[in-house]
Amino acid sequence: MAQKAIQEFSAKKLIHQNISKYTDHFFQEYQGVQITPDNVDSISLPDFDNGYVAKPDELFGKRGKNNLIFMSNNKTEIIQWIKQKSSQTIKLQVSSVRTIQGKLFTFLVEPKIPHEKEFYLSISSQRDHNVIYFSNKGGVDIEENWNDTIELKIPFTIEPTPLPKLVLDKISAQLSENEKDIVLTFIDALYQLYCELDFTYLEINPFVLTDQGIQMLDCVARLDDTAYYKNSLIWGRAGITFPKPFGGEALPEELVVEQIDSKSGASLKLKVLNRNGSIWMLTSGGGGSVIFADTVGDLGFANQLANYGEYSGNPSTDETEEYADIVIKLMLNSKAKKKVLIIGGGIANFTDIKKTFIGLISAIKQNSQQIKRQGIVIFVRRGGPNYEEGLQLMKTEMQNLDIEAHVFGPETYMTHIIELAVNKL
Repeated sequence: MAQKAIQEFSAKKLIHQNISKYTDHFFQEYQGVQITPDNVDSISLPDFDNGYVAKPDELFGKRGKNNLIFMSNNKTEIIQWIKQKSSQTIKLQVSSVRTIQGKLFTFLVEPKIPHEKEFYLSISSQRDHNVIYFSNKGGVDIEENWNDTIELKIPFTIEPTPLPKLVLDKISAQLSENEKDIVLTFIDALYQLYCELDFTYLEINPFVLTDQGIQMLDCVARLDDTAYYKNSLIWGRAGITFPKPFGGEALPEELVVEQIDSKSGASLKLKVLNRNGSIWMLTSGGGGSVIFADTVGDLGFANQLANYGEYSGNPSTDETEEYADIVIKLMLNSKAKKKVLIIGGGIANFTDIKKTFIGLISAIKQNSQQIKRQGIVIFVRRGGPNYEEGLQLMKTEMQNLDIEAHVFGPETYMTHIIELAVNKL
């Protein structure tokens, strides 16, 4: 399961377009308007009786606490605020110790909804069950009021099924009599839709009750993108895309790897962390990638880690070569004085080590003169099908190219080659 975030605009459209399958109580059309650089100068906002709410739609939360929600009764003021925010570099405080920054491109404008009480609801998927969190004290202070939130675990089912009575009873205990029918019906329908359309996470904070029914004021959602094959038509009607997180604009090289990955049955991923880093990695397998990256951090070299990613799932020789060539060229362009290249992974189940190593060696050969000129040292650790042939081939070819390479098999701990590598810096 690959969880990918979607924009609030798309998530709300997806819910509004499909929830009527499970309830007749949620019938209003979604009135939100998405504003981007392409339409900000030409957009004509509809008339909303109670005014407008504008906010970025960039896959981050805490917009209220970051002063990124703007309300006005004037359409012109809304557009002016969006243009002003679009022209600035925004720095967000996402936790007590972490900030991110970037440009805002996509905004959401919705009608302002007068209300008195705010509710919180989230649904998340675990390995063998789903979890619902509910509170009648929703809104921007939900974290401060988290002790008032109830947690409900629901066994996983293949087909969407109504919530068990026990779960509904526990939610009902948090509601007044005039709230129960509409809120319980909404949550039950939303849960079934969550299961049907392969959400992996859905948070609505808050939703409110009005004369027109339930209104979702804020929504965060993630989908299992591996379920695209069965949901493509429904997701397509809602305009579902999987944009990059805020502050995480993709580099051209990352986009190329995404294209290779999209056409492959294997998994090819790349995230550049530091273009001028010293430690570059060609790692195979998600678990191995994590171990290598964590070890670099544990040894105090996190600020020199250049990239994170993987090539796994038995990629072809050509795919491996193309992927490796991209990473190696990035490494060669790094301004770090000393560099190491780590080629590693755990013990593969079915990836043909020799086949992938042929691709890696080919990419190294294409860039061998610059690798030698820059004094880059290569460290290799791998196990799995045909690993002995692959390791021997790597040793022989690196010797022929006169490139310093230290080659190990599964008898050597994965963490050990990181220790050896950082000692070269």
